[in-house]
Amino acid sequence: MKAIVYRLRLLEPMLVAQAGAGEENSAVGFDYIPGSTLRGAVAARWVAVHKGLDLAINPAGRAGFLDGTVCYLNAYPEYDGKRTLPTPTSWFTEKDQANDSSAMIHDLAVSPSPDLKEPKPPKGGPFCKLSHSEPENPWDEIEYHATLVKPARYDQVHIALMNVNRRGDDNLVFRYDALAPGQSFIGVIVASEDHDLTEIKDLLIAGDLSLGNAHLAGYGRVAVEVIEDKAGWLEYEQVGDPASDSRLIVTLLSPAIVRGDDGQVGWDDGKALARSLGLPAETKATAAFGHTQLVGGYNRKWSLPLPQTWALTEGSVFVFDAEGVNRDTFKEAMESGVGERRTEGFGRIAVNWQVAPLVHQDKAQSPEASAPTLSTESKRQAQAMAQRRLRLVLDRELARKVNDDVQRLRKAPEKAQISAIRQAALAGMAQRTDMTPLLNHLDNLKSAGRSQLENARMGDVTLFKWLHDRAQTLDVKEQLLGATALPTVAGQTAALDQNLRVEYTARLIDGVMQAAARMKTEAKR
Repeated sequence: MKAIVYRLRLLEPMLVAQAGAGEENSAVGFDYIPGSTLRGAVAARWVAVHKGLDLAINPAGRAGFLDGTVCYLNAYPEYDGKRTLPTPTSWFTEKDQANDSSAMIHDLAVSPSPDLKEPKPPKGGPFCKLSHSEPENPWDEIEYHATLVKPARYDQVHIALMNVNRRGDDNLVFRYDALAPGQSFIGVIVASEDHDLTEIKDLLIAGDLSLGNAHLAGYGRVAVEVIEDKAGWLEYEQVGDPASDSRLIVTLLSPAIVRGDDGQVGWDDGKALARSLGLPAETKATAAFGHTQLVGGYNRKWSLPLPQTWALTEGSVFVFDAEGVNRDTFKEAMESGVGERRTEGFGRIAVNWQVAPLVHQDKAQSPEASAPTLSTESKRQAQAMAQRRLRLVLDRELARKVNDDVQRLRKAPEKAQISAIRQAALAGMAQRTDMTPLLNHLDNLKSAGRSQLENARMGDVTLFKWLHDRAQTLDVKEQLLGATALPTVAGQTAALDQNLRVEYTARLIDGVMQAAARMKTEAKR
């Protein structure tokens, strides 16, 4: 197979929503970037370039996007410079070791393990890098190692205002669970002939892409980089000729939609899959590990969703006896996949990829994201975008923190004292360098005013100490961000500089004092 291997670097969160992923006002994205998403984006560029041509009837358009000549495989997380693959569902560990990144993995598709008392799938991640190490002595067994990889997620709550001037019952609150920005995913576009990929490659690298949903909300922008343009590409490390083996372990490297004799899709003990592999019609799986999932899609031309259907999940594993296999059908399935919607990356398989009953699990290292090469102006713009995102996060957390702190405030001082504190805090924000005006005000308080602040309590400490600590330390990161990382755009990380720390410290103090004054006013009514 001829292949274009490319890297997608997420400049913004990526949301490609799954079918049936929860309540109406929520969207949960895939852990990977589906090939159908990439195909749609490249097809849109083809239509823009070939104005006046109908992609559905044009021979080049059909070959590139519709008839299966070119297939767009899913983009999976990158690890150690390589494309990871779905973790086989036949992998198990002891229940009490499921969270242990160094626990031994037992592959029950290769051999049942009587040593497992309470088998549990390992929780390291839905993707893996499987490798082996050659022994120093030829009589020693080959050791197989797996690193489980889990992509970072970005969970965000949004509010849609029906009337921007009014907050009320008509406003919608919804949640997006997406892929976090800054990660890299590797995808592949395959075809039988080089000429089928020439224009596709040009369209792919024509600039950044916007994929998935919610583009206007700051989701979906990715940078594209072609890693290699390769002939004879293989999706996994293949040993020998699987068709000559007496036993086939089939692992789905992507969701697969296969229909049985009755035209139905879903779980059928692997009978439809066996027929797609060229095995006799009566063949059943001797062992099966897997699940089903609901899959959908979207037709851009008609602006309509595709019918939802059931598919076997990626990572599902089936074991067959390979007697009477049709070698031609088997070879086609190995190269082109099985089932429906193969153009979109469905139906990819690996045969006898898993050969070891025991797999050593290696702890995944956190790769340092390599920043894309940017011009000076692009770096400036990316830095400005990161700063804007930081302000959005700080504003959201500031509102939450003010509300929480007001609830903790007891015996608030008099309104005159509150007003003086607010003025001193805002004076510090105006000069942007430090909170000296507030510190001077607190240090020069007369005994009556200081007594009010000593008697007032903010949780377990006095209000005087709380105000003095905030003004002295400017601990905005601890107060508002906690463990949340600073936003990064295209390798440029936002800076929580002195000006921002002074501004948000002043706004935090001012917000708490303003709310306290309002509460005292309402208490007197």
